[in-house]
Amino acid sequence: MIYKIVIIDDHKIFGEGFCSLLETNGFIVKRVFQNPLLALNYLNTNKDTDIIFTDINMPKINGIELIKKIKNIDNK
Repeated sequence: MIYKIVIIDDHKIFGEGFCSLLETNGFIVKRVFQNPLLALNYLNTNKDTDIIFTDINMPKINGIELIKKIKNIDNK
């Protein structure tokens, strides 16, 4: 199975580097976000993500709260 991944990290270099590492190993990275609110909007309209990697400490909304909001999307 090929997993479709979204990465959410406010550090651009980390997100791009992690994306490159995953793609080199056969994963499909759908998007890399630096802004967790943009990621939430994307995930609300695109339901084809298998795995989400997120930073915990981010501005605007932390990773724990972000995951809670993402889980609520799936319950709608």
